[in-house]
Amino acid sequence: MTNTGKIITGVVLGAAAIFVLVTMIDVDVSGDVEVPSVEMVGGNIELPEIETSGGELPRVDANVADVDVETEEKTITVPTGVSVDSPEEDTYAEENDLD
Repeated sequence: MTNTGKIITGVVLGAAAIFVLVTMIDVDVSGDVEVPSVEMVGGNIELPEIETSGGELPRVDANVADVDVETEEKTITVPTGVSVDSPEEDTYAEENDLD
């Protein structure tokens, strides 16, 4: 697989993953968010001492879709090489060849 093919495959897989995340997960957030209080003590030339207390995270309830994947075996013919014929050097089209 060429680098371009790998990039396209990565973009397609990334888009599919984002689609799954956006459409197949239901997240409900409830409750209040309480930010912890921060107090700096001291602070002269030395580094200040930082004290924290309190704080509360909201309640999160996530419902995720159930995904079942089925597989089957297939035989696929894949091209394994490309052949390019270069034009002859110093070849010019004649006016009669353009018809």
